[in-house]
Amino acid sequence: MIKTGSALLLSIFLFSACEKIDRPYDLPLPGNVERAEITMGEDYETQVYFHFEDKKQYSENVNEWELAFETAASSFLIRMNGGKQVQVFNTGSTDFSQSFTVNGISWRWDSPDGNPDSVVFREWINPATLISSNLVFLVDRGPDTAPERYKKVQVLSVDDKEYKMVFANPDGSGLINYSVPKDSSFNYTRFSFQAGGKLITTAPAKEKYDILFTRYRYIYYEFIPPLPYSVNGVLINPYETSVAVDSVTSFENIDYNFAKTMTFRSDFDAIGFDWKAYNFTTAYYEVNSYKCYVLKDHKGVYYKFRFIDFYNSQGLKGSPEFEFQRL
Repeated sequence: MIKTGSALLLSIFLFSACEKIDRPYDLPLPGNVERAEITMGEDYETQVYFHFEDKKQYSENVNEWELAFETAASSFLIRMNGGKQVQVFNTGSTDFSQSFTVNGISWRWDSPDGNPDSVVFREWINPATLISSNLVFLVDRGPDTAPERYKKVQVLSVDDKEYKMVFANPDGSGLINYSVPKDSSFNYTRFSFQAGGKLITTAPAKEKYDILFTRYRYIYYEFIPPLPYSVNGVLINPYETSVAVDSVTSFENIDYNFAKTMTFRSDFDAIGFDWKAYNFTTAYYEVNSYKCYVLKDHKGVYYKFRFIDFYNSQGLKGSPEFEFQRL
Protein backbone atom coordinates (compact mmCIF):
# COMPACT_ATOMS: atom_id res chain seq x y z
CA MET A 1 0.00 0.00 0.00
CA ILE A 2 1.27 3.45 -0.94
CA LYS A 3 1.16 5.93 1.88
CA THR A 4 -0.79 9.16 1.44
CA GLY A 5 2.31 11.35 1.36
CA SER A 6 3.97 9.11 -1.19
CA ALA A 7 0.84 9.14 -3.37
CA LEU A 8 0.82 12.93 -3.34
CA LEU A 9 4.45 13.10 -4.37
CA LEU A 10 3.78 10.60 -7.17
CA SER A 11 0.82 12.67 -8.43
CA ILE A 12 2.92 15.84 -8.49
CA PHE A 13 5.67 14.01 -10.36
CA LEU A 14 3.28 12.61 -12.99
CA PHE A 15 1.57 16.03 -13.48
CA SER A 16 4.92 17.73 -13.85
CA ALA A 17 6.09 15.16 -16.36
CA CYS A 18 3.01 15.74 -18.54
CA GLU A 19 2.96 19.53 -18.22
CA LYS A 20 4.22 21.47 -21.26
CA ILE A 21 7.52 23.18 -20.55
CA ASP A 22 7.52 26.92 -21.27
CA ARG A 23 10.54 27.78 -23.35
CA PRO A 24 11.71 31.36 -23.73
CA TYR A 25 10.94 32.88 -27.13
CA ASP A 26 13.89 34.61 -28.72
CA LEU A 27 12.80 37.78 -30.50
CA PRO A 28 14.58 38.50 -33.76
CA LEU A 29 17.27 41.10 -33.41
CA PRO A 30 16.19 44.63 -34.38
CA GLY A 31 17.12 45.80 -37.83
CA ASN A 32 19.71 48.44 -38.52
CA VAL A 33 18.81 52.12 -38.28
CA GLU A 34 18.33 53.24 -41.88
CA ARG A 35 17.45 56.44 -43.70
CA ALA A 36 15.15 57.19 -46.61
CA GLU A 37 14.38 60.34 -48.58
CA ILE A 38 11.09 60.97 -50.35
CA THR A 39 10.73 63.29 -53.35
CA MET A 40 7.32 64.98 -53.49
CA GLY A 41 8.38 68.08 -55.41
CA GLU A 42 8.12 71.67 -54.22
CA ASP A 43 4.41 71.77 -55.14
CA TYR A 44 3.84 68.33 -53.55
CA GLU A 45 2.21 66.98 -56.72
CA THR A 46 3.99 63.64 -56.39
CA GLN A 47 2.65 61.33 -53.73
CA VAL A 48 4.91 58.50 -52.60
CA TYR A 49 4.02 55.17 -50.97
CA PHE A 50 6.70 53.69 -48.71
CA HIS A 51 7.07 50.09 -47.52
CA PHE A 52 9.27 49.63 -44.44
CA GLU A 53 9.84 45.90 -44.97
CA ASP A 54 11.64 46.18 -48.31
CA LYS A 55 12.28 49.95 -48.40
CA LYS A 56 10.46 50.24 -51.74
CA GLN A 57 8.85 53.47 -52.93
CA TYR A 58 5.98 53.88 -55.40
CA SER A 59 5.27 57.30 -56.89
CA GLU A 60 2.31 58.81 -58.74
CA ASN A 61 0.72 62.18 -59.43
CA VAL A 62 -1.77 63.19 -56.72
CA ASN A 63 -3.91 64.97 -59.36
CA GLU A 64 -4.65 61.84 -61.40
CA TRP A 65 -7.96 60.86 -59.76
CA GLU A 66 -11.05 62.31 -58.06
CA LEU A 67 -12.83 59.41 -56.33
CA ALA A 68 -11.61 56.29 -54.50
CA PHE A 69 -13.99 53.32 -54.25
CA GLU A 70 -13.34 50.93 -51.37
CA THR A 71 -12.72 47.40 -52.63
CA ALA A 72 -13.52 44.97 -49.80
CA ALA A 73 -16.40 42.67 -50.71
CA SER A 74 -18.77 44.31 -48.21
CA SER A 75 -17.53 47.89 -48.75
CA PHE A 76 -19.63 50.68 -50.21
CA LEU A 77 -17.73 53.86 -49.27
CA ILE A 78 -16.54 56.31 -51.91
CA ARG A 79 -13.91 58.81 -50.80
CA MET A 80 -12.85 62.05 -52.47
CA ASN A 81 -9.31 63.20 -53.28
CA GLY A 82 -8.75 66.15 -50.98
CA GLY A 83 -5.21 66.53 -52.32
CA LYS A 84 -6.71 67.58 -55.64
CA GLN A 85 -9.19 69.86 -53.84
CA VAL A 86 -12.14 67.68 -54.85
CA GLN A 87 -15.41 68.69 -53.19
CA VAL A 88 -18.83 67.01 -53.10
CA PHE A 89 -22.41 68.20 -52.60
CA ASN A 90 -25.50 66.10 -51.98
CA THR A 91 -28.28 67.71 -54.04
CA GLY A 92 -31.01 65.88 -52.13
CA SER A 93 -32.62 65.03 -55.47
CA THR A 94 -33.11 61.56 -56.97
CA ASP A 95 -33.95 62.96 -60.41
CA PHE A 96 -30.80 62.51 -62.48
CA SER A 97 -32.40 64.23 -65.47
CA GLN A 98 -32.58 67.48 -63.48
CA SER A 99 -30.18 70.23 -64.52
CA PHE A 100 -28.08 71.60 -61.66
CA THR A 101 -26.09 74.76 -61.05
CA VAL A 102 -23.02 75.04 -58.83
CA ASN A 103 -23.63 78.67 -57.83
CA GLY A 104 -24.02 79.21 -54.09
CA ILE A 105 -23.34 75.59 -53.17
CA SER A 106 -22.06 74.71 -49.68
CA TRP A 107 -19.48 72.13 -50.65
CA ARG A 108 -18.59 69.37 -48.22
CA TRP A 109 -15.40 67.40 -47.54
CA ASP A 110 -14.35 64.08 -46.04
CA SER A 111 -12.50 64.25 -42.72
CA PRO A 112 -8.76 63.49 -43.07
CA ASP A 113 -8.90 60.95 -40.23
CA GLY A 114 -10.81 58.53 -42.48
CA ASN A 115 -13.83 58.23 -40.18
CA PRO A 116 -16.51 56.43 -42.26
CA ASP A 117 -19.23 58.61 -40.74
CA SER A 118 -17.59 61.70 -42.24
CA VAL A 119 -17.53 60.39 -45.83
CA VAL A 120 -19.89 62.60 -47.84
CA PHE A 121 -20.66 59.94 -50.44
CA ARG A 122 -21.78 57.58 -47.66
CA GLU A 123 -25.26 59.02 -48.17
CA TRP A 124 -25.60 57.33 -51.56
CA ILE A 125 -26.68 54.06 -49.92
CA ASN A 126 -28.71 52.65 -47.05
CA PRO A 127 -26.01 50.78 -45.06
CA ALA A 128 -28.56 48.38 -43.54
CA THR A 129 -30.05 47.21 -46.84
CA LEU A 130 -27.22 48.11 -49.25
CA ILE A 131 -29.86 49.59 -51.55
CA SER A 132 -29.03 52.81 -53.34
CA SER A 133 -30.79 55.97 -52.23
CA ASN A 134 -30.47 57.15 -55.86
CA LEU A 135 -29.40 60.56 -54.59
CA VAL A 136 -27.61 62.77 -57.10
CA PHE A 137 -24.29 64.28 -56.05
CA LEU A 138 -22.34 67.13 -57.59
CA VAL A 139 -18.57 66.73 -57.74
CA ASP A 140 -16.12 69.59 -58.05
CA ARG A 141 -13.09 67.93 -59.63
CA GLY A 142 -10.74 70.72 -58.55
CA PRO A 143 -9.64 74.07 -59.98
CA ASP A 144 -7.28 72.61 -62.61
CA THR A 145 -9.89 70.52 -64.46
CA ALA A 146 -11.62 73.06 -66.71
CA PRO A 147 -13.64 73.00 -68.91
CA GLU A 148 -15.42 69.97 -67.38
CA ARG A 149 -14.72 70.80 -63.75
CA TYR A 150 -18.14 69.75 -62.42
CA LYS A 151 -20.01 66.46 -62.74
CA LYS A 152 -23.27 65.10 -61.41
CA VAL A 153 -23.14 61.49 -60.20
CA GLN A 154 -25.70 58.88 -59.25
CA VAL A 155 -24.40 55.61 -57.81
CA LEU A 156 -26.87 52.87 -58.68
CA SER A 157 -25.62 49.73 -56.95
CA VAL A 158 -22.72 47.85 -55.38
CA ASP A 159 -21.93 44.19 -54.80
CA ASP A 160 -18.79 42.19 -54.04
CA LYS A 161 -17.49 42.69 -57.58
CA GLU A 162 -18.30 46.24 -58.69
CA TYR A 163 -20.04 49.59 -58.31
CA LYS A 164 -22.39 50.85 -61.01
CA MET A 165 -22.98 54.55 -61.56
CA VAL A 166 -24.04 57.14 -64.08
CA PHE A 167 -22.46 60.58 -64.45
CA ALA A 168 -22.79 63.60 -66.69
CA ASN A 169 -22.16 67.33 -66.81
CA PRO A 170 -24.50 69.29 -64.48
CA ASP A 171 -26.75 70.22 -67.44
CA GLY A 172 -27.13 66.54 -68.42
CA SER A 173 -24.79 66.52 -71.40
CA GLY A 174 -22.09 63.88 -71.76
CA LEU A 175 -24.01 61.15 -69.95
CA ILE A 176 -22.02 57.96 -69.29
CA ASN A 177 -22.84 54.70 -67.52
CA TYR A 178 -19.78 53.28 -65.80
CA SER A 179 -18.82 50.19 -63.78
CA VAL A 180 -16.01 50.44 -61.23
CA PRO A 181 -14.52 47.01 -60.45
CA LYS A 182 -13.42 45.81 -57.02
CA ASP A 183 -10.05 44.15 -56.46
CA SER A 184 -9.59 43.34 -52.78
CA SER A 185 -5.80 43.12 -53.11
CA PHE A 186 -5.93 46.95 -53.20
CA ASN A 187 -7.50 49.35 -50.71
CA TYR A 188 -9.29 51.32 -53.43
CA THR A 189 -10.13 51.52 -57.07
CA ARG A 190 -9.30 55.12 -57.98
CA PHE A 191 -11.41 56.81 -60.63
CA SER A 192 -11.08 59.93 -62.78
CA PHE A 193 -13.85 61.56 -64.81
CA GLN A 194 -11.23 62.53 -67.39
CA ALA A 195 -11.92 61.43 -70.98
CA GLY A 196 -15.25 59.80 -70.16
CA GLY A 197 -13.94 57.97 -67.14
CA LYS A 198 -10.76 56.01 -66.43
CA LEU A 199 -9.25 53.92 -63.67
CA ILE A 200 -5.91 54.82 -62.07
CA THR A 201 -3.84 51.72 -61.33
CA THR A 202 -0.48 53.09 -60.17
CA ALA A 203 -0.92 52.50 -56.41
CA PRO A 204 0.73 49.43 -54.82
CA ALA A 205 -1.31 46.54 -53.41
CA LYS A 206 -2.50 47.10 -49.85
CA GLU A 207 0.11 44.71 -48.40
CA LYS A 208 2.96 46.48 -50.21
CA TYR A 209 3.08 49.82 -48.41
CA ASP A 210 2.76 51.27 -44.92
CA ILE A 211 2.69 55.06 -45.25
CA LEU A 212 1.79 57.57 -47.94
CA PHE A 213 3.52 60.92 -48.34
CA THR A 214 0.94 63.12 -49.98
CA ARG A 215 -0.88 66.40 -50.26
CA TYR A 216 -4.27 66.20 -48.59
CA ARG A 217 -7.01 68.36 -47.08
CA TYR A 218 -7.03 69.14 -43.38
CA ILE A 219 -10.11 70.76 -41.88
CA TYR A 220 -9.86 73.29 -39.07
CA TYR A 221 -13.15 72.66 -37.32
CA GLU A 222 -12.38 75.30 -34.67
CA PHE A 223 -13.24 77.98 -37.22
CA ILE A 224 -16.84 78.92 -37.99
CA PRO A 225 -17.51 77.91 -40.67
CA PRO A 226 -14.88 75.10 -40.74
CA LEU A 227 -11.82 75.95 -42.82
CA PRO A 228 -10.47 73.39 -45.33
CA TYR A 229 -6.74 73.76 -45.90
CA SER A 230 -4.32 71.96 -48.21
CA VAL A 231 -1.39 70.41 -46.32
CA ASN A 232 1.43 68.01 -47.12
CA GLY A 233 2.11 65.17 -44.75
CA VAL A 234 1.83 61.45 -44.18
CA LEU A 235 -1.22 59.16 -44.12
CA ILE A 236 -1.09 55.55 -42.96
CA ASN A 237 -2.24 52.50 -44.87
CA PRO A 238 -5.86 51.88 -43.84
CA TYR A 239 -5.28 48.11 -44.07
CA GLU A 240 -4.60 46.80 -40.55
CA THR A 241 -2.01 49.49 -39.86
CA SER A 242 -1.74 51.64 -36.74
CA VAL A 243 0.63 54.25 -35.31
CA ALA A 244 1.71 55.45 -31.87
CA VAL A 245 3.38 58.79 -31.16
CA ASP A 246 5.88 59.74 -28.45
CA SER A 247 7.49 63.14 -27.95
CA VAL A 248 9.16 62.33 -24.60
CA THR A 249 11.15 59.14 -25.08
CA SER A 250 14.27 59.43 -27.20
CA PHE A 251 14.42 57.59 -30.51
CA GLU A 252 17.31 55.45 -29.23
CA ASN A 253 15.37 54.28 -26.17
CA ILE A 254 12.29 53.05 -28.01
CA ASP A 255 12.54 49.27 -28.32
CA TYR A 256 10.15 46.36 -28.90
CA ASN A 257 9.07 46.04 -25.28
CA PHE A 258 8.43 49.77 -25.02
CA ALA A 259 6.48 49.75 -28.28
CA LYS A 260 4.08 47.15 -26.88
CA THR A 261 3.11 49.56 -24.09
CA MET A 262 2.26 52.43 -26.45
CA THR A 263 -1.22 53.53 -27.48
CA PHE A 264 -1.86 52.97 -31.18
CA ARG A 265 -4.34 54.75 -33.46
CA SER A 266 -5.72 53.78 -36.84
CA ASP A 267 -6.75 57.28 -37.93
CA PHE A 268 -5.56 57.87 -41.50
CA ASP A 269 -3.79 61.06 -40.39
CA ALA A 270 -2.29 59.65 -37.18
CA ILE A 271 1.11 60.86 -38.46
CA GLY A 272 -0.25 63.89 -40.25
CA PHE A 273 1.71 67.03 -41.09
CA ASP A 274 2.72 68.59 -37.75
CA TRP A 275 6.09 66.82 -37.57
CA LYS A 276 7.29 70.00 -39.24
CA ALA A 277 6.43 73.68 -38.82
CA TYR A 278 7.01 76.75 -40.95
CA ASN A 279 9.20 79.41 -39.40
CA PHE A 280 7.94 82.72 -40.75
CA THR A 281 11.09 84.52 -39.59
CA THR A 282 13.48 82.29 -41.52
CA ALA A 283 10.96 81.29 -44.23
CA TYR A 284 12.03 77.71 -43.63
CA TYR A 285 10.35 74.46 -42.57
CA GLU A 286 11.76 73.09 -39.33
CA VAL A 287 11.40 69.39 -38.52
CA ASN A 288 10.63 68.14 -35.02
CA SER A 289 13.11 65.26 -34.74
CA TYR A 290 12.11 64.68 -31.10
CA LYS A 291 8.70 63.45 -32.21
CA CYS A 292 8.96 59.68 -32.66
CA TYR A 293 6.51 57.30 -34.26
CA VAL A 294 6.03 53.55 -34.02
CA LEU A 295 4.08 51.85 -36.79
CA LYS A 296 2.55 48.39 -36.48
CA ASP A 297 2.01 46.85 -39.92
CA HIS A 298 -0.53 44.26 -41.05
CA LYS A 299 1.87 41.46 -40.05
CA GLY A 300 2.20 42.79 -36.51
CA VAL A 301 5.77 44.00 -37.05
CA TYR A 302 6.84 47.23 -35.34
CA TYR A 303 8.92 49.98 -36.95
CA LYS A 304 10.04 53.14 -35.23
CA PHE A 305 10.84 56.26 -37.21
CA ARG A 306 11.33 60.01 -36.96
CA PHE A 307 11.70 62.83 -39.46
CA ILE A 308 15.03 64.61 -39.72
CA ASP A 309 14.72 66.93 -42.74
CA PHE A 310 12.31 68.40 -45.28
CA TYR A 311 14.85 69.64 -47.83
CA ASN A 312 17.08 67.81 -50.29
CA SER A 313 20.79 68.41 -50.84
CA GLN A 314 19.96 71.24 -53.26
CA GLY A 315 17.92 72.99 -50.56
CA LEU A 316 14.57 72.31 -52.22
CA LYS A 317 11.56 71.64 -49.99
CA GLY A 318 9.21 68.72 -50.47
CA SER A 319 11.89 66.07 -49.84
CA PRO A 320 11.22 64.68 -46.36
CA GLU A 321 13.98 62.51 -44.93
CA PHE A 322 13.46 60.12 -42.05
CA GLU A 323 15.30 57.40 -40.18
CA PHE A 324 13.68 54.15 -39.18
CA GLN A 325 14.34 50.77 -37.61
CA ARG A 326 12.50 47.49 -37.33
CA LEU A 327 12.06 46.64 -33.66
